[in-house]
Amino acid sequence: MTKFKPKPEDYQNYIELSPTAIFVANPEGQYIYVNQAAMDLLNYSKEELLSIRIPDIVFEEDLEKVMKEFGQLKEEGRITRDYTLKRKDGSGVEVKLNATKLPSGDVLAFCEDITYLRNMEKKLKERVDQLEEINRYMVDRELKMVELKKEIADLKAELDEKSS
Repeated sequence: MTKFKPKPEDYQNYIELSPTAIFVANPEGQYIYVNQAAMDLLNYSKEELLSIRIPDIVFEEDLEKVMKEFGQLKEEGRITRDYTLKRKDGSGVEVKLNATKLPSGDVLAFCEDITYLRNMEKKLKERVDQLEEINRYMVDRELKMVELKKEIADLKAELDEKSS
């Protein structure tokens, strides 16, 4: 068996053709590298992504939290979080972000689209809620049946007493 020895250009292909979105940002949050999956995820061209910063793909209500966590990443060296990123058209895409600080001070982030998982979780929760409601109804119905049976038994006993 021959030992695999990748050539330098192979590494570039691994990154560029990765199905996982890869972003590299400088310490100020300016994107300095993105792969094709990152462009596809957010529907931007490479030139557009390289001309914007992290706040440009974050919704206003999440901006303070995201920038605080970006600061923590630069200090601590690593984070894994779920975020909703803003696509070029303004729609949201839910991602699992795994990021690390590079020796240069830049930040390398891998983003996986988890929108499908989040939608499935919501549907599952809705179904569980429906089943819990049905269960409550059935339990309430059963308790009512127990009460009615007791009432019937009491009435029969009272009727038997009166007829004897």
